[in-house]
Amino acid sequence: MLPEIQQVQTSFHIQRHEDHPTGDLYILAGRHSVSFLCANLASTAFYWLRIYHYVKDNTQQTIQNQLQEILAEPCFDKDFSTVNIIWTFENHLLVPSSLYQSNTSADMLDLLYGESSDGNTQHEFVQALQAYLVYKVPAVIKNIFLAQFPLCHPVHEAGLIPSIYNTSTDLFYAHFAPGNFCLMVRKNGQLNFFRHFDYATPEDAAYHILSTCKALQLEPATIELQASGMINEDSALYLELYKYIKGISFLSLPAEWSDLNVWQENPPHYFSHLFAIAACV
Repeated sequence: MLPEIQQVQTSFHIQRHEDHPTGDLYILAGRHSVSFLCANLASTAFYWLRIYHYVKDNTQQTIQNQLQEILAEPCFDKDFSTVNIIWTFENHLLVPSSLYQSNTSADMLDLLYGESSDGNTQHEFVQALQAYLVYKVPAVIKNIFLAQFPLCHPVHEAGLIPSIYNTSTDLFYAHFAPGNFCLMVRKNGQLNFFRHFDYATPEDAAYHILSTCKALQLEPATIELQASGMINEDSALYLELYKYIKGISFLSLPAEWSDLNVWQENPPHYFSHLFAIAACV
């Protein structure tokens, strides 16, 4: 039984093996949620996963308290082979390497999202995009993870997500969480668009997706939307999107993971994003 953690929703806790002698830990951490996957992807060994969604309108102090409670659980007091932290904070900027200047990148980020003194500006070169990724992680959140996992490897999801699901194919992809979703468009092997959106109703989500289609000159009736996360064929969100987009399918798990009996209670596409991003690290 998981302990009751105030102001956080334990959405999923799936345990396949108690022991993980060669387990790698993958963490997706952002403003709305934190997810953990313990596995050995090279040998297709899956051990456990946990997904927590923060209660809406939490303060940063509340999230800090929640994280400390979560990380105090016994499953995190282990010697993992590697620990990979994948930040999912929305405020980021991709700058082509030919235009990148380290001394002005922080100003560009503040100009785009508004000035924020919280957190140091992070810089990451993304080889696949030949671009620099500039972003900020709240200092207190970053320090909690670094204190728990001092040898971790931190990256941002914006540098990984263009590589998911067969990079040679065009992809219109959305991953849905409660109140938030990310949208990525890849065409001719190139990243065209990636952004997070907040939404309160299915109509809000549809508006953001349709606005993106308009900006990219895409016809909604002709696109194939790959979706993952908290969406089902009988959900209000799916039914609203289906009014405009008839080609909606769910991002599947790789074949080597899809037949595990642990997915019998929940659809695999609830978790396929976590596995797909982890495979890109």
